[in-house]
This record gives sequence, structure tokens and C-alpha cells, in this order.
Amino acid sequence: VEGAAGLPPDARWRVVGRLLADPTRVVRIDVARQLAGTPPPTPEDATRLAAALHEARGAAAYGADTPEGGMSVGNLALAEGDLAAAERAFLAVLRPAPGFVPAYVNLADVQRRQGREAEALRTLEAGLAAVTPTVSASAPLHYARALGLVRAKRHAEAAPHFERAATLAPDDATFAVGWATWLDDTREVARAVAVLEAVLVRRPFALEPLLTLAWIRARLGDTEGTLALLRRMEALRPWDPTLRAEREGLERRLPR
Repeated sequence: VEGAAGLPPDARWRVVGRLLADPTRVVRIDVARQLAGTPPPTPEDATRLAAALHEARGAAAYGADTPEGGMSVGNLALAEGDLAAAERAFLAVLRPAPGFVPAYVNLADVQRRQGREAEALRTLEAGLAAVTPTVSASAPLHYARALGLVRAKRHAEAAPHFERAATLAPDDATFAVGWATWLDDTREVARAVAVLEAVLVRRPFALEPLLTLAWIRARLGDTEGTLALLRRMEALRPWDPTLRAEREGLERRLPR
């Protein structure tokens, strides 16, 4: 079930949909969380999903008096597309636990989805004020704030937050890719490559930095380096059709 998390919704249904009828409750609940908000292929699947989601909501509510349990309530509501319920849950987490970083990040995401970008930025600012901004736990706040500043076209302000996120959490491939992409966009290509190569030393099987680095090397005309990265990616996910499409795009960029 956990392994299917990265699949597209239709593939997820094919792989784990039948487990909505599993005799073990925790399996049904985990499957429901993965399939929440995705269209069921058949009316029977819709019925099974509704029953499993009911169980998942009950399990989440049981632990809602803890920050982690409250996050489960909010995340399930978010997966189902109930933004108002998700917002209430994340706010409820922060009232007794004002230093709980994930609640700020998810609350800001809900506000962003509702078009409340300025409010989302204020939420992230509040999070950074509530925790020590130089500790690793604050990295998701810095990254979310950087993305929010980019959306607000406050590009210069975003740069230090991208860098801080990648520096505070050097094992997080997503933060490294975000920082490297920023550097590449601002023509600091050598630094972008260095950031990606550093995270790949720590996370050699991370697909996102491999793909980002491959596109940079292809743009630079580095045929040998690009093909080497493509081979690494294909060895990791030989079944992935999206990756095959990326390969075709990369190969078109390479010198003939």
C-alpha cells in the first residue's frame, strides 16, 4: 500500500483498490487515505471506498487530541477535497501546539488552494516566528515561504528561504531541487549543479534531482553526462511511462 503512493490515481486503484475489502482494518484505512479524492472505477468501488473512509475518519478522530492525530484529521479532509474541514483541523492543532511546524505548512497550503495567498504567507511567517528559524525542523516553512514569495512575484525575497531550506535539511531532495532550480533560473548554473550533485551523494536513488540535473546537462550539451543520468533513472524505474517521455524530450535536446 505504501509503495503505491507515488502512482497515478488509476494505477493506484489497479494496485490497491481490491484491498479496500481486506479483512485487516488498518490496511483498509491506509488504502482509503491513498484513494481519497480519486474517482472510483465502479459503483462497487465507490461503496467500498466510502465505507473505508468512514473507518479512516473514525480512526483519525480518535487521536485528534494530539498534534499528530489532528494532522491526520486535516490531511484526510484535504485528500477528500474538504478544504474548510482541513483548515479547522489544522487551526485546532496549532491552538495547543503553536510550535508544530507541519500544521503551519498544511494550513498555508489550504489557504493557497483557496486563493488566499497573502494569508498563506502570513501563516508561514507566524510559523517561522513560533519556532527557531535556524533549526532543521523549520526547513519546510522556509521552503513553503519561498514558493509563496515566488507566486507573489517577490523573487529576491524567495532566494534566502530556498537556500535555508536546502541547507537545514540537506537530505531532502525536494528542497535541493527547489534551490537548484532557482539558481539555474538566475544563471548560477555551476552552483545549481553542485547542489544537485551534493544531494545525490546523500540520496543516490532520488529521481527528482537526477531528472533536474539531466535537463541542465542536456541544455549544456553534455551528451555523455546526460545519458549516464538517464541510465541511472531507467534502472530505478524501468516501468515508468512518464520517465520514458522525459527521456525522449532530453534526447531531443542533445547535440546530434
